[in-house]
Amino acid sequence: MESAVPANLRESARPRFLAAVVLWAAGLVFYSFVAAPVPATNEAHYLAKARHVWQPEWCAGDMFLESANAHSVFYWTLGALTAVLPLPVVAVICRVLVLTLFAAGWLRLGRALGGTPRTSILAGAIFLALQTVGNWSGEWVIGGIESKVVTYACLLWAAAAFQQQKFVAGSIWLGIAIAFHPVVGGWGLLAFSGGAFLQRLFQRSGPWLPCSWTTAILSFSLLVLVASAGLIPAVRLLLEPVDATTKYAGTYLQVFYRLSHHLDPMTFPWRAHAGFAILVLVLVLVWLISWRCCSPQPTGSPTVSVAWLQWVVACSLLIAVAGLIIGVGPRPPQQMTAFAVRMQLMKFYPFRLADALVPCALAWMMASLLVQRWPKPRATGFAILVLMTSTCAYAAAQAQEWRVVREHASDWQDVCRWFRDHTPRDSLVQTPHDRSSFKWYAERPEYVTFKDCPQDTPGIVEWNRRLRFLSQWYQQHFADGSYSTAELNALSQATGITHLVTDRLGPIEQVPVYQNTTFRVYDLRDGSAALKDRNERKAD
Repeated sequence: MESAVPANLRESARPRFLAAVVLWAAGLVFYSFVAAPVPATNEAHYLAKARHVWQPEWCAGDMFLESANAHSVFYWTLGALTAVLPLPVVAVICRVLVLTLFAAGWLRLGRALGGTPRTSILAGAIFLALQTVGNWSGEWVIGGIESKVVTYACLLWAAAAFQQQKFVAGSIWLGIAIAFHPVVGGWGLLAFSGGAFLQRLFQRSGPWLPCSWTTAILSFSLLVLVASAGLIPAVRLLLEPVDATTKYAGTYLQVFYRLSHHLDPMTFPWRAHAGFAILVLVLVLVWLISWRCCSPQPTGSPTVSVAWLQWVVACSLLIAVAGLIIGVGPRPPQQMTAFAVRMQLMKFYPFRLADALVPCALAWMMASLLVQRWPKPRATGFAILVLMTSTCAYAAAQAQEWRVVREHASDWQDVCRWFRDHTPRDSLVQTPHDRSSFKWYAERPEYVTFKDCPQDTPGIVEWNRRLRFLSQWYQQHFADGSYSTAELNALSQATGITHLVTDRLGPIEQVPVYQNTTFRVYDLRDGSAALKDRNERKAD
């Protein structure tokens, strides 16, 4: 967080506009497209789901797309564009719109804290640099488009409004944040409320309620009303009527298998634990330096004490510590005391808010300190230029990792185009395990993919059953050293899969219907069905 800047350092509306352009264009948008080329991994997940919500006939039969919707507000608002525009265009438009909201919220919070536009830009550059270096639980903020990015942008607006004692506006923004992503927004509500409570508890001065009862009731009512659009579907998912065995299995799979890299602290790399601990220590150190060196907030300032936002960050850390206490224990996890209860609590992502707020707070405090110690615009501009350039260069290097290169390789897009042009829309395809953009490029449903895991309990259990079935089938039928045409036909009859895409699986007795340097496509249907399909294509 940043202390107020002296009045002689405040800037006019023109620098504020230029700051907005620099932060939005050179910072957030450019970084987003460099670090996460379209489609980012989660974009293929979210926008495909959104298109199916608006056009149920699109990729009909895909298990993930037809599962319960956990982010209905995102699908019914921004997702509406998928009904009229191609998915890549929607991704670009949504990134620009949401990052504009994020940049405006970032600058608004900076003004509420008493800072200059230069401070906000420098803080943004530092934040992007910290995000690029790494994270603790896999949480990121700037990249592709999904519902949590909208929520983080709304939390910035909410924090700025509460900082200026605009409680009604802050509650509306907080409600929107919860509606778009109930987990992230819910943790934001808890951190904001907990920060206010801790501030009052330790300062022991001022009223417990910072506004009138009328304002408090109105604010709370608006918050609940707006948030209910996203909360109601989320609560329905949590309270869905499933038997105890299915519920137990679904939660276990979610926490300790599919999302363990986000939820189970015992699976986080030691480098992630060490890096986050160092980040917290640096945050405390910078706060101590700022507290001793930065100028005090002007008397009579209309804003609430900056200490509130510091307590908000502290509250997010307390939530994360609670998550550690709950999640740390012997493995296999069933050996933990009160395992079932702890597993239920772990699935609510207790680490993600601290993972985002700690680098955010450190960025603001470092920027405030640097601008006050070296107030010359040229010095700040040079620091911003160096940070932006080095951050984007490093992000570009990271984007060339094997996963991103493979996902956007020409061979993969080539085989997807073949499916789009040469197979019926009701085809059901099984793709290689490490692919996540088949529906994006091919516009055909998939039998099961590791990435596209449903978020409702029965869907998670069915997703796991399909993965296990395929794994066992591959192992059992490879006993003789190859897969025969009869075996592939039997697989099709058992699962409904019509086509199989492989890059390493084999050898396969059947002749592929299409292949390129990397991939081979096999038609698993019996000969008559495949011949009928080919004749229909020729007739067209």
